[in-house]
Amino acid sequence: MPRKRKYDLETMLWAIAEIDKGRTILSVSQELGISKKTVRVWRNTCLAGGEEALRPNHKNKHYSAEFKIEVVTYYLEHDISVSACALKYGIKSPQTLSD
Repeated sequence: MPRKRKYDLETMLWAIAEIDKGRTILSVSQELGISKKTVRVWRNTCLAGGEEALRPNHKNKHYSAEFKIEVVTYYLEHDISVSACALKYGIKSPQTLSD
C-alpha cells in the first residue's frame, strides 16, 4: 500500500517559488511548520527533475540488489553527499539511501 503524502504538490511548488523569489528556506519552512530539510529536498528534487519529480508516485519503489550496489559503490568512491547521490540516481528520499 502506498504511503499518503503529507503535503500536496501546490504547497511544494509554492514553497519553491517563495525561495526562488528570495526567501530563505528557513523562513518558508517556519511558515509551513515543517523542517528545513523537507523544504530543501523539495527544492533539490524540483531542480533535478522538474515539477514532474514532485508529483506523487502511487507505488513504493523496489530497487534491485544490483542497483543498490551500484548506488552505494558510487557514493563510496566519490566525494558526494547522500542527498546529491540520491538525486543522481532518482531516489526521492536521501533517507532511503542512508538506510
